[in-house]
Amino acid sequence: MRRLVTLIVAAAIVAGCGKIEPKHEVDSSPAPALDSNLAAALSQPEKATSLTFEDTSELERLPAELWTLTNLRELNLSCPENLKQVPPEIGRLRLLEKLVFDCGNGESMNISLPEEIAVLKNLTVLRLYGAMDQREAGQNTSRRAEFKGLPEAVRKLTTLKELDLGRNGLQFVPPQIASLENLEQLDLSFNEIHELPEFVGHLQYLRNLTLQGNGGVKFPESMTKRRGLKVIAGNNGLDLKAQASLREKYPGLTFDFENEFDDCSANEPIGGYPEWQKTSCQVESPKTVK
Repeated sequence: MRRLVTLIVAAAIVAGCGKIEPKHEVDSSPAPALDSNLAAALSQPEKATSLTFEDTSELERLPAELWTLTNLRELNLSCPENLKQVPPEIGRLRLLEKLVFDCGNGESMNISLPEEIAVLKNLTVLRLYGAMDQREAGQNTSRRAEFKGLPEAVRKLTTLKELDLGRNGLQFVPPQIASLENLEQLDLSFNEIHELPEFVGHLQYLRNLTLQGNGGVKFPESMTKRRGLKVIAGNNGLDLKAQASLREKYPGLTFDFENEFDDCSANEPIGGYPEWQKTSCQVESPKTVK
């Protein structure tokens, strides 16, 4: 019996000699170095309540070590252009109060947020400026298919007080915002929104609404009853008559029509100011509409 077993084993070894085992590629590249601020936070995780990543230019995924910092209240990730999604592990940061992605005006990204964001019951600030659309300012809208939008779970962030969706190529106000009953500041600047839905007028705690850079926005009837709401509208090509009309129709709103890009020509009437009314600034740089 022992001899039979030996013969069988020997045959198996001989048979196996003719086979070429597939080679498995081993990733020998070093793991990316941890962000210096993250490394510092990890050295004393129990004391880490605020974290701002120093350099996100090469970041393609958020490091797993980040989710061990369960005492974080503020997380600022700047604008990691190569990052495509925030993983479900974000839900482990249950004490988080402020989450920031801010691409300013020179960068952009196309991130998606997970449904697990709904468990962040302490979140009061969510800033996604330029974070959900890869188009550069003025770029053609042909890349609209890449826009990912907000997850439905945002409806459950009822503690949210500040939401920044500026420069994301939005063509409409996301309906999830209707559920954010404690919202105080809403930034929709530099999008392609031309009409506000009725629910915006029903956000009773809203105090600041930023709309500049949309090319003109139509207000809903619900805004006629609002009081104490400041609307930063920018000039948006509105002449003084159009501005006065808005103030008359919505007397409870405080409008700011300042033109952030060209103060000399801000709020000019169509055709420009008459010669006698021009300031020295306008004389040097007159603006007329032909």
